[in-house]
Amino acid sequence: MKETDLIKLIESFDALNERKRKDTGSLDADEKIRWRQKRCQIEQLMFGHPCDPETDTRDFLRVPIALQLRYPRGEQIEEKYLTVLGEGGLFIATTEPLPKDSELELEIIPIGKGKFLKLLGQVTWQKLQGPVDSLGMGIRFVGLEEEQKQHIYALVDDALRQALLEKRRFPRIDTRLGLAIEHEGELLQVVTQDLSMGGMFIVSDRPVAVGDEVEFELRLPGDMPKVRGKAEVVRTIDNARPGQSEGFGVQFVDLNLNLQQYICDRVSGKVQPSGDEPRKQARLKRRIKTRFFAVNSYSSPDARDLSTGGVFVQTPEPAPPTGSPIEVTMVHPLTLQTINLKGNVVRAVPAESEAKPTGPAPGVGIEFDDSDEKIEELQSFLRDFVFLEKLDLSTPLEED
Repeated sequence: MKETDLIKLIESFDALNERKRKDTGSLDADEKIRWRQKRCQIEQLMFGHPCDPETDTRDFLRVPIALQLRYPRGEQIEEKYLTVLGEGGLFIATTEPLPKDSELELEIIPIGKGKFLKLLGQVTWQKLQGPVDSLGMGIRFVGLEEEQKQHIYALVDDALRQALLEKRRFPRIDTRLGLAIEHEGELLQVVTQDLSMGGMFIVSDRPVAVGDEVEFELRLPGDMPKVRGKAEVVRTIDNARPGQSEGFGVQFVDLNLNLQQYICDRVSGKVQPSGDEPRKQARLKRRIKTRFFAVNSYSSPDARDLSTGGVFVQTPEPAPPTGSPIEVTMVHPLTLQTINLKGNVVRAVPAESEAKPTGPAPGVGIEFDDSDEKIEELQSFLRDFVFLEKLDLSTPLEED
């Protein structure tokens, strides 16, 4: 499915699901059918398992996720790794499930760091036969307060976008760094166009083939040590479209240094750009759900190309006029605290017309104009996003 079609599917599902979250009885019969059809389509895309809306009548979306889970069992504390989360509950893999109707206190913890979520659950079903890794118990959330609901919804929304819209395991930043590459006995002096902990895109008119291996030396700014390693070519661009560069993308095979600290420092502004950098603030290329308020308009689209100086918000909705004041709200990926930033529209890209079906994604470019304190919050937001990896979707789908 094309990215534009995926975005339309997610947005149309979101519109129905937001109403359902606020009032479970707000959808009429036809809307409930459409909601179930879209939920099944989304889950099938995420997990790769068939989902029939005629027989799968669950009331909540479930998503792949990376979380830790703790709950008491007698005098002991059980610790589990949670890979599937539903808006209404979850599945705990265990060979010793609790009796049906048992209530238990759950503590959900984002991997690495973040805000703990404590809530109450009830065992609704057990799976006692089959492969060991499929045994366990289905848990339904009970008595959720509004803050707990919003926490769960934020986790689900972020995981949904990461599963369907993120093509890469690691977030990238746009950065122009010089590097030397040895390929087929020839030494090439080239530059990067973007960089992540997993690979980079190299601007070059030198023909290379997917599968080729290259050795490189990447020059970081100032007195930072050079990064040396090997990489495999995973894609090439020979006939670039307008605004696109010819070159090839590589995946790191071996590195002498970890690039994570440089990427964190560059995207947060701690490391200043070198002479070849096109922007003062490096942009983080990652999908983030946002809300924005402008003059007579409100939208809840995806953001990308986020930096401490601004953001591009991708939306097919009519854009506010250039110069319009705007307020953007984003959810922190780990703490789930909201960040509200004020700015102004500096450019607008209209939706594609039938006469011009290809081109840049429609949306608005926003320049932030906020306090130093808010920008420091954003810097922390960007640093934490560097540590997020794309979820592994190989985990079997369980009931919730």
